[in-house]
Amino acid sequence: MKKFKFFFIKGVVSRKGELFNVVFGTDHELQIKDLYNSLYDLHINIDTVKGIDFDDLIHFNDHVITTDLESLKYF
Repeated sequence: MKKFKFFFIKGVVSRKGELFNVVFGTDHELQIKDLYNSLYDLHINIDTVKGIDFDDLIHFNDHVITTDLESLKYF
């Protein structure tokens, strides 16, 4: 399976029950299934995850960007 350093996470559920999208970046490459498992372990509800390449980050400049998955629990 392909590994990525950047991910588009669609439909993160905020504490108020509102949906938002986020770009997550990490220092090491992950498979999408590993990211799903991490989100599940943190009890973060989402819709979908898509791996993105560094060159495609420019298309996501209006999204929340984070390197800390746990911070998503506090939005």
